Amino acid sequence: MNLYISRNDTSAIPAKAQKQITSYITQSVVNAIEEEVKKSNIIIVSNESNIYRDACIARTYQVKIQLNEAKIKLGSTPLSKALFILNLARASSDIEREKIRVFRECKKALSKKSIEDIELIIKEEVQNSEQLIEELRDDIKITKEEIINSISISKDDKRVVFVDVDYKDDLNYLLNKPGFHIFNGERGTGKSELFKRLFEQSCLNINYPIYMSALKLLTKQLIDDEDVREYHNAYANTSAQGVLGVMLKLMLDDKYDNMRNKSKSLFLDEIEDLEDLSTSNIVGNGTLSDRALLQERLDKQIINSESVFIADEFANENTLEWLHELAENNNKTIYVYNQKSQFKKPVVKVIAYATNVELMRQSLINNEKIAGFIDAQHSNKKSKYDADIIAINGIPKKDPKDPKEEQKYIAEYAQIDAAFMQSEQAKNMSDFSEVAKSVQAVFYNTAAKNGLSVLDSDYKKVSLLANGTSAPNDLTQADNRFRLREEILLSFNRVERKLCTNPTSILIDMINKEFSDDITEEKLVKMMNNVYLKRIANRIAYKNKMRENYEFTVITIYEHLGHEIEFYCNDEENQNGIKNLKAGQKEEVIVRDRETIAAEKIDETKAKNIIRMGAHANNDNKHKLRAFKLRKLYRVSEVNQELLDFDKTGNSTIKALLLAESNESLTIDMQFKKLFIKRLIDTVKLYDEEYSFNSDDAAEFHDFLVNAELNIGIHKRKVIDVFNSHFENTIISYTNKMSTLTSILEKEFNIEVVPAKKKDRQRAKTANLTTETKMWLNHIRSESSCLLAA
Repeated sequence: MNLYISRNDTSAIPAKAQKQITSYITQSVVNAIEEEVKKSNIIIVSNESNIYRDACIARTYQVKIQLNEAKIKLGSTPLSKALFILNLARASSDIEREKIRVFRECKKALSKKSIEDIELIIKEEVQNSEQLIEELRDDIKITKEEIINSISISKDDKRVVFVDVDYKDDLNYLLNKPGFHIFNGERGTGKSELFKRLFEQSCLNINYPIYMSALKLLTKQLIDDEDVREYHNAYANTSAQGVLGVMLKLMLDDKYDNMRNKSKSLFLDEIEDLEDLSTSNIVGNGTLSDRALLQERLDKQIINSESVFIADEFANENTLEWLHELAENNNKTIYVYNQKSQFKKPVVKVIAYATNVELMRQSLINNEKIAGFIDAQHSNKKSKYDADIIAINGIPKKDPKDPKEEQKYIAEYAQIDAAFMQSEQAKNMSDFSEVAKSVQAVFYNTAAKNGLSVLDSDYKKVSLLANGTSAPNDLTQADNRFRLREEILLSFNRVERKLCTNPTSILIDMINKEFSDDITEEKLVKMMNNVYLKRIANRIAYKNKMRENYEFTVITIYEHLGHEIEFYCNDEENQNGIKNLKAGQKEEVIVRDRETIAAEKIDETKAKNIIRMGAHANNDNKHKLRAFKLRKLYRVSEVNQELLDFDKTGNSTIKALLLAESNESLTIDMQFKKLFIKRLIDTVKLYDEEYSFNSDDAAEFHDFLVNAELNIGIHKRKVIDVFNSHFENTIISYTNKMSTLTSILEKEFNIEVVPAKKKDRQRAKTANLTTETKMWLNHIRSESSCLLAA
């Protein structure tokens, strides 16, 4: 039965209908949802004077609304709802508030429609639309200017000096020109080749140059085995793989003090990637002190070098501020050199993710060559990266002669990921085109860095499957690995995410993740004021900021680079693509489980080495590491399918319960998480099978979740921040508090919640551990008193 909520007992409400007459419309709607009245059965009956306010309530809580007897449809999309409610706003403050919402939704919609299509929608939905369209254009223009300024150096920037040169010319004279030389040309303009020439000349000049690049392949070409500076030893001895290992060894190992002091020339190729790597937790032992030390020594190396050469397509504002501070404090000049690419700018076709998968698959069937960049998660447990490749190129086909035959691939392909980049093949490869030429498809991810370029006209299309793990400016550089591509197929897969953009909060979070509660207040204050740690946090905040309005930012950068944008939609292709994606995900799990069971056993020492070396990106090592962690967590000697099947759903439950019981020394971050889990367990009395929790319990927990603060020694943290740091599957409801608690139990901890008998005349539920979970929990407890931390 429908529930009508109104301020007046109007004839618009059917005589026999359930109704509530109240001045507190919002509270009545919230109460109805709490009582599990279906939202589709809740109807607000409004009038002329209150229609705007009531429509906002209906939009917020996703319930129905009518104006007197007339039923109202707010719209089927966020944009259409925003436009409809804008028409209802009368007060100037309400109109301005709704305009902001409309502009935000328009920018989101621009990842699916052209601005002309959006303007047509506005003309159909809004009265006197000309002024709104004009204001929208101004808002989009301002946002685009902010984006472009954040990823490029303006000609009006007084902090730098612009110089016209041709990158192919002999520029060796720059080695004798002190200062910072930024080569800001597009991909394909020859920056890396120029740096190679300058580096070789610097070696001849006995300038003892240091060369840092985001890719070990290029660096290895520049490092001769007989080089007296022993770069090869730095590479061989470091625990980190690839060029990062070289950089860390050269910068952090005291053995290379003399080499660093001698160096007069410094080359920083792909500086944005280098900055990201140098601020990551792979530095040294992953500690904040190691990361701060690296930043300090990079500063010193830049300052002490007579000439510093920097290259990147997008030398951004964050980087320029850092370099300008160093230049100004040391009386040096920043020179900027720009050069346009001679390659044709292909059309960027924006399409649905599943459609992109289907079009790639059809291209393979038609014997065309394809290149696909996938920035999806590539984990040791379940990889969307691998699943997408299977969806495109590995849907199983049964051999009629042997039904048990494993899947048959449609085409030969190369997979360019971290495992490939660390392989002997990559180390010895001089031209990546050789690999691309020998296969029909190339799948690559963010591990494919500068130096990888293909001049093969058979690769006419490059597909970008964006999952938001690449920064927008990194994503827009991915297609240019294939220089002669004629079309770019761009797709987004639920990339919207809320990332912290407050540097102080980020620094606090990093400290919480490393230290336990025995950290002194004096040390905490010292770390919070450390200039290098603040820079690291500021860098992370900047990168997070770049991911806001992700789709709009990516498309804006492509427009800035001179690409034409088109929008493409085909329902049949999209449906076929969805089927392929589901099949790929299913097959990926089967293959991964089989290889984990067959993986070689390793001990704790080897596991730590794999983690430290970053070699877990190698498929064999991923399976070894996964099997090791499973054996360690569940206290078993062998991994079998039964354990893997349980782990898929029971892992989060087991780890959470063990963390709640742990008496081991934990980081501040883990201690906060432990307190949260203990409160959750106490709320639902998880180990008491007779206990049922009701709406009052849920409301009390909800208040704790959104309003309370946790204390560990001198450290304080809001509960909601602890929750958001560790759990991402639950959307907190501020209307249905029982739903929030249930969702946390089910989605975050895989704990079954079932209806129970009413408790104190209220709806009640019970949280149950499955029989399997109890069995494994008891087994782990009996095997060791030293419990693992989650």
